[in-house]
Amino acid sequence: MKPESRLEKTLKLLLRQFNSPFILLLAIAVVRSYVLGESSDAFILILTGLLGFWQELKASHAFEQLNKLVEMKHTVLREGVPVQLPVTAIVSGDILFAGCR
Repeated sequence: MKPESRLEKTLKLLLRQFNSPFILLLAIAVVRSYVLGESSDAFILILTGLLGFWQELKASHAFEQLNKLVEMKHTVLREGVPVQLPVTAIVSGDILFAGCR
């Protein structure tokens, strides 16, 4: 399975904003207002969804930046020698050291 592109992640995030219970409740209120002759409430629904999307997108970018700063490493015994490696470089056959030094 291929990893999601940045565009795919962003689109999923945007669609998820309009799938929340709060937005669905607002959508019902907008439809009811439209039936009663008020059509300007749709703007509130769209604005609420876009504001939520913008906030979550900024939080996602901040998390990605923080995640880049932190690299998880473990000490493993490889070929009889203790070596500190990133978690992504640990392979089957490596012996992990437990505890702190």
